[in-house]
Amino acid sequence: MTVPEKLDAKTFLTLTPTGHPVQGLLDASMCLYDNEIYIFGGEAGQDFSSEIFRYNIETNVWHQVPVIGTSPAARSSHTAIVYGNEMYIFGGTGPEGMMFNDICAYSFETHKWRMIVAGVQKPPEHRRSHTAVLHGACMYIFGGAQPTKRLNDTWYFDFSTNLWTQIQAQPAPPARESHSAVVYNGAMYIYGGLGDEVMNDMWELDFVTNQWKLVSFLKQPNGRYRHTAVVCWGGMYVFGGVEMQRQNDVQLYSFALHTWMEEKQKKTITPRSQHAALMYRGDMYVFGGSDGVQSLSEICRYIIVPPSTLAADIQKVLPRILDSQLFNETKAFPVNQAIVKARFPSLLPFLSPNIPPPNPDLFEPKNPLPLTENGMELLIGFINTGSIDTTRITACDAVALLGLAHNCGSVRLKKVCIAYLMEVDLSSLRNLGEVMVAAQKFDIQELERKAVHFFVTLLPFSLSILPHLPQDSLLHYTIVLGRIAKPEDSDAKGGSSLSKFFTKKEDLDKFMREVQQLGGMI
Repeated sequence: MTVPEKLDAKTFLTLTPTGHPVQGLLDASMCLYDNEIYIFGGEAGQDFSSEIFRYNIETNVWHQVPVIGTSPAARSSHTAIVYGNEMYIFGGTGPEGMMFNDICAYSFETHKWRMIVAGVQKPPEHRRSHTAVLHGACMYIFGGAQPTKRLNDTWYFDFSTNLWTQIQAQPAPPARESHSAVVYNGAMYIYGGLGDEVMNDMWELDFVTNQWKLVSFLKQPNGRYRHTAVVCWGGMYVFGGVEMQRQNDVQLYSFALHTWMEEKQKKTITPRSQHAALMYRGDMYVFGGSDGVQSLSEICRYIIVPPSTLAADIQKVLPRILDSQLFNETKAFPVNQAIVKARFPSLLPFLSPNIPPPNPDLFEPKNPLPLTENGMELLIGFINTGSIDTTRITACDAVALLGLAHNCGSVRLKKVCIAYLMEVDLSSLRNLGEVMVAAQKFDIQELERKAVHFFVTLLPFSLSILPHLPQDSLLHYTIVLGRIAKPEDSDAKGGSSLSKFFTKKEDLDKFMREVQQLGGMI
């Protein structure tokens, strides 16, 4: 994405992405995972969608997301939250007025949907135009509407137990739909919505006591519904929606001052309702909605926090600090020799002086490290800070850094990589193959045990998807299956070396039969 040199706060930018075109959608859901925006569902005219689209914020590109197997019923006016590496949708409405109260989960790693089977308790009623937020391991929902009534019930779904619980609290907010909900400082705040009239009240649900209370203001705002709200730096930013007509203003509520104020926008966008919004690194991103004439497909960015000039200021003095550089196959990465010597001395043979090359057009890496660009940046971050940015690391980079740490004798980096791999979801076959080989190569038994567990669990799925994996992933499985098949890997009692992973011999025999079938495919 091309970013202007100077971006002012309180400014809307209409972005012009490339990639897969996305149609105009009403009441779609919008959530964030791994620094990318995911759109699910929504309504376009009389049609309802069950597709997923992904917007890469850094590259400004739309992608249609693949789905393996069956998708949930097409719907709009549902909610979506991200927990772990899955997107959970709840409720909504579909063709011919059909309404839902199901929970479905989409895995960002395996690209598969699954239906969540809740416990024996009675679940919330079918609904649309409700709200959902995440707090801890629970999804909290409030309100919404059915064809003949509006709702004011409050529920939470505990992902650790798969159980619904209704919160019976009095007083409770009046029934409403098309309101907003945010989380701030251990509480859920709902604002506005449509009840018997257009609402302008705010209620706070304390997550500790599960009690509601009405929030008082120094100045009462105008009511609205079908708007959005996000939280940034102690404030709730409300955009768009309907009062008497569609709006394009941004209203800011300060949680500390209990006051409302209107943002004086330097540049705005078309008034709209039934859109979606989220917060990302000091910017509010808005997608879709209706301007009263048509469904909108544009994605817009509202700058709340202007970009910092700190990086540019540091760049002025960096040439005196970064006296050396490390290479991978495609790029040079400036570093400070003294810091490398103190924190990662085994990398000193890979350092080169940080001087301009004789021919800037000819890139000649010296002693390149076997890392991706992201892996190199993570390594530089580890050298400078002693820690790894876990929000950016991938399983592929973790495996590569684990190999580097093992070969260079960095115990601390090795521990960080193992800890990450023990927590990461291995239900992606590409990740699983790499991790299995690394665990065996570096004799990390706890990681090998985890990888084999996932391998056994995913075997039925593996049989269908394995032929479509890239050649490097197939190579991982060839090595794994070759190791399993070697007679010399059997233990002293004549059993397979994998027997330690199984408590029953019949489970091991079944596994070996499936492995032989899988090996034939490779």
